[in-house]
Amino acid sequence: MRTIRRMLIGSFAVGLAAAGGAPGEEPATTPAAPGAPATPKIINFTLSEKQVKELEERMKKAARELTEKNRQEARQDKDLKYDPKDPRSKEEQLRAKQIQKANLAMIKEMKAKADDAFKNQRYREAAQFYGSIALADVPGSETMAEEARAKFVEMEKLAQGHLDAAEDFILQRQYVKAVEELRIVVNEFPFTDAAPKAAARLRGLQSKKEVAAYCAYAEAEGLEQAGNFRAAIRAYRDIVARHPESVPAVRAEKRLAVLEKDAAVQEKVKAEIAAEAEAQAPAIFNIAENFMKSGMNDSAREKLNMIIEKYPGTPQAEEAKKKLDALKG
Repeated sequence: MRTIRRMLIGSFAVGLAAAGGAPGEEPATTPAAPGAPATPKIINFTLSEKQVKELEERMKKAARELTEKNRQEARQDKDLKYDPKDPRSKEEQLRAKQIQKANLAMIKEMKAKADDAFKNQRYREAAQFYGSIALADVPGSETMAEEARAKFVEMEKLAQGHLDAAEDFILQRQYVKAVEELRIVVNEFPFTDAAPKAAARLRGLQSKKEVAAYCAYAEAEGLEQAGNFRAAIRAYRDIVARHPESVPAVRAEKRLAVLEKDAAVQEKVKAEIAAEAEAQAPAIFNIAENFMKSGMNDSAREKLNMIIEKYPGTPQAEEAKKKLDALKG
């Protein structure tokens, strides 16, 4: 349960439940008479802003679709047990029941999304949904809440498995694989007890000079796998420059050769450079021009050379070369 509580730090309240909220939570309205259906309370959900908006839109749509005709038909619902001792009217009791059903449907939808994320190994995303479901106590959600809590136990075991694998790789001096395992724990299982242990182990490896090159290579490889080719190329070049005699440097040189020959990769890198040049170069030009106006030509040359080095092959780099030629004249 410590894991679930950690997941819910920073959570916000969404008024969804008609017959129950988070354990120990105070009712949002005055309690109904004994034996009457519970009045609306608040359930805490931990979701991303986008997911919250989607859920809110679904609730608004459901409310709009609940027309007078639907309410009249729902009054004949055989499952509704009208309690004449309840101070609320029959329609009010029915409304509470309808909200309860809507909440249960919402929890089922979250459960489906959580299970899909878990199946596709998007554990961080899955944990967001499971964290909300685990605290739900809407009638009919008991099994889903129990399954969600079980998933946290399962994810804790998965995270520990990656941590144990990392330790084995360290003993075998296979540092790249060790770093990969540790990063999985830190990135995909930040809500587990294994995460802080993995982060500490990762920092320890990075502080060792003989291991630093392997850590850097693992990071560069991760950038490449994520499609961030420009950053990956920079990282590989940095490994070659900083650790020239290391095994990771040899591997980095091989990856650089592959990436530099890949036409699709180079096109993407050029597009990234062009976009950054268009956004950043004007400000650097302004600084260079101010230096020139002040007679600080050396400082101006430094800024112009920066543009040429950072944005090769772009119109901005060509313009910087022309300005440098003008300074020489």
